[in-house]
Amino acid sequence: GASAVEVAERIRDLNKLHSAAVDAGQTLIAPVG
Repeated sequence: GASAVEVAERIRDLNKLHSAAVDAGQTLIAPVG
């Protein structure tokens, strides 16, 4: 299984991707709320 460090790094990467997607999504679908 993955070590705690590997899991933490993966979570950070996913959070970065999620934040970027949210930023892009807000500009594209802001009226949808």
